[in-house]
This record gives sequence, C-alpha cells and structure tokens, in this order.
Amino acid sequence: MGLQTAAESLRNQIVSAALQLFLEKGYHSTSLQDIITAANCSKGGFYHHFASKDDLLYLIHETFITYELERGEAVRSQPGPAAERLRQVIVDLVESIALYRPHVTVFFEERRSLSSEKFALVKQKRDRYEALVRELVEEGMRSGEFRQDLDPRIVTFAIFGMCNWTYQWLRPDGPLTPRQVGEMFSSLILQGLRS
Repeated sequence: MGLQTAAESLRNQIVSAALQLFLEKGYHSTSLQDIITAANCSKGGFYHHFASKDDLLYLIHETFITYELERGEAVRSQPGPAAERLRQVIVDLVESIALYRPHVTVFFEERRSLSSEKFALVKQKRDRYEALVRELVEEGMRSGEFRQDLDPRIVTFAIFGMCNWTYQWLRPDGPLTPRQVGEMFSSLILQGLRS
C-alpha cells in the first residue's frame, strides 16, 4: 500500500507540475524536461506513469470531462421535472469548472494540441455531455415545461457558452461563489425557457 501511495503521489506531482507549466507557457512551449524538473522526478519516474507528454495532456482533459459527464448522467437519471434537473446540471457545471479551473483552462486552450486519436476520445465524451444537456431541454419541451418555439441545439449552445466562459473570470475570492453564479445562470436560462 505504501508503494502505491508513493506512486500515486509522484503521478499527482507530475500532473500538478504539468498543469502549472501548460498554464504558464502553453503545451508546445513546455518540454518534457521542464515537467520532470518541476515535478522533481526522473525520466524513468515520468515514463513509469506516462508514455508521452501527449498522454499527460490527455489525462488532464480526460479527468475533467469524465468527472463532468458522470455528474451529468447522475442528475439526468434522477426522477423529477426536466427543469429541476437542467438547473442542477447548470449549477454542477459552473461548480466543476471552478473546482477544475486549471484542467478546464488547459482543456479549452490546449485541446487542439492532443493527438487526433486522443482528441477523438475526449470529443466523444464532450459530445455525450452536450447531448445529455440537449436531451434535458428536449424533454422539458415535450413535457410542456419549456417553450416549443426554441431550437434545443441553440439553447444547449447558449448554456455552454455561459457556463464554459466562467473559467476566464470566476475567481474563488470573488463576490459570488460558483454555486451562486450557477444558480444565477440557471435562473436566466429557465426563465427564458418556461412556457
């Protein structure tokens, strides 16, 4: 167990160092040696956990999108009105973006740096999450909770446009918590959707 904990600790050090470097310098300007030096590990230690810098970038993307997709699927599968579940998904998304801000920043700013195979894997999960939100909007339209004259795809894009951009401006020491911002966003969206 102690060895596993040490291995996990080194892996986390590498991820943390890479996140910081990718934020400061960008993916392409960060060398493998930069990561190894910042993580205070050997090349062997790095390669024990990651096959390449691309694998590390993929893990950063995968961590956030998997977390968010699992939360969204849990909310979607709950009973109750579509409006309440959509509200929860919006609040959860804003909170997740705040919680994983370094991951999200790298996610949005470095996603094109992923290899095409790894980008396809991340895109598949991203598309599933987008579909989940769109399906909640469509469900609300079918049930009569939401207006039927709106395009669910455009509504979904509006939700993501509002929420995703918070990684640029929402700060932990700001006047509003991520939950408060999420509640405000969900109120704006739901008021516009109600039939």
